[in-house]
Amino acid sequence: MYYVSSQRIRSFRPPVVIYVSKFFIDFSLDLKKRRPTKTMKKSLTVLIIPDKAKKPYEFQLRHIFLWLMITILGFCSVLLGFGLYGIFEAVRLKDETAFLKREVSIFRSQEQKINELEQMLLRLKNNNEKLRSILGNDKVGMGGVYRSSYFPVFERLRWSHIESVPSIWPMNGAIVEQSTKFRGTIFISGVRGTPVAATANGSIRRINYDEKFGQQILIDHGNSLETYYGYLSHVFVSEGEWVIKGQNVGLSGEAGKSKLEGLRYAVIDGSSYRNPEDYSLW
Repeated sequence: MYYVSSQRIRSFRPPVVIYVSKFFIDFSLDLKKRRPTKTMKKSLTVLIIPDKAKKPYEFQLRHIFLWLMITILGFCSVLLGFGLYGIFEAVRLKDETAFLKREVSIFRSQEQKINELEQMLLRLKNNNEKLRSILGNDKVGMGGVYRSSYFPVFERLRWSHIESVPSIWPMNGAIVEQSTKFRGTIFISGVRGTPVAATANGSIRRINYDEKFGQQILIDHGNSLETYYGYLSHVFVSEGEWVIKGQNVGLSGEAGKSKLEGLRYAVIDGSSYRNPEDYSLW
């Protein structure tokens, strides 16, 4: 261990010696009052004494440089603090963005469900209007309830026998010929060979062939309610067979000389032809 000579540290009052690792560091502030000159100012002297036999190192730092270093360190610390704050803030914003994205996806799914419910309500509203058109405007009077000519259908709906009401469409396609006062049937265009479904539960009353209308099927749904299918190219059922709503009874064909592909369809209630569009609910 080396000691500092008295001559070397005589000018430092008071001396402070700190042992760090293998070095003695002596800080001494020259507080001796001297006349202020341009060359001599207050300074901080740092003395490093090695543990081995080596020459000690002495540094003098003027206060202006010391305060400059402290200012730089403080500024760097502030910048470091702002940087760490920015990092933590970025992480927080990232988490909030992910949360908001999840919320947006949930809101979109709920909006989609709401739209589906609105469409369902619109379909129910349309179906309700069609049911009212099927049942007619029933009036209650002194003698009881007076029903329209749709009495069989009214009774079916009243007793929840919707499966015996022709409420579905026999095949997909555009309606080329509408039902009129003079023509009770409609013509649904479609590619030849398209499956044709029974629009309600019932029994096959008649199957015949006609040169003009091709293969024809008449289904009896009870209480004088029947459906007619014409221009069929193939028939999958036989007379007397019981069919259910949606069951394929044949394939569409061609409309005689016009060669128009599709299906001739009609709803017969009693002895009158009804507009099939008034019965279709789906």
